[in-house]
Amino acid sequence: MARIRVNAAGGGYDVVIEPGLLDRAGERIAAAIGSRRLFVIADATVWKLLGERLSAALAGCDWTLLQANLHERRKRLSTVEALCSAMHEAGADRRCAVVAFGGGGNLLSAAEYADFVLRFEFKLEDGSNNGLCIRCPLAWSDLAYSGTELQIIDNRSERYANIQPWQKHGSLYHVFPARTGYLKPAGEWNAQEVTAKGSKIKVVLNGETILDVDTHTVKDRRILAKHPGLNRKSGHIGFLGHNEPVAFRNIRIKRLD
Repeated sequence: MARIRVNAAGGGYDVVIEPGLLDRAGERIAAAIGSRRLFVIADATVWKLLGERLSAALAGCDWTLLQANLHERRKRLSTVEALCSAMHEAGADRRCAVVAFGGGGNLLSAAEYADFVLRFEFKLEDGSNNGLCIRCPLAWSDLAYSGTELQIIDNRSERYANIQPWQKHGSLYHVFPARTGYLKPAGEWNAQEVTAKGSKIKVVLNGETILDVDTHTVKDRRILAKHPGLNRKSGHIGFLGHNEPVAFRNIRIKRLD
């Protein structure tokens, strides 16, 4: 088991990493709340992926589920008000306990990388959206600007019919558009290779080069001001979640420096 302390304004909390932890969530929660009634607030996508296992884990608790769409665009006061109203209507009071199962977020490497070749496979669902950050600082937000983000997105979905070319899969977000037409349909596995060497970044999707750019060619002062990460020579690598389902496997990296 690994325990990582996260310091935040006004306090902090521990992140516990342990095999099988999800299946033991019920016993850990029961130990913390005793006999109090439990309200579980879960992102709808997270519950779709993990609900069956969490339900089994919580079998010994008196609990009520409240689902909501908790993606980034829904993080506002009206969402909180709606959840509070739903809890009140379900009979919640001061003695109840609340546990929230969120989703999305960023998953960053512990090590930093400068020049490298990264290979991985990924599978999208209809409308899935994610991102691959490279040479990023260890931070919570704005990594598309403070680092470099390469799009991972099902741009074939109808919901993305009107997005910009630089928002489509494989693009260097807001800077360079990638070639399209090589992403497999939702539900199928794709193979991707990303090579970063100096200022040159290359993306190969399913055997086809869809991006091959040199960030030193960017001269637009507005873009350079908005994307200081283009000048970073090393940093963390990771996936930038948007509270939407994406599967990854066979992730491998080789340093070139």
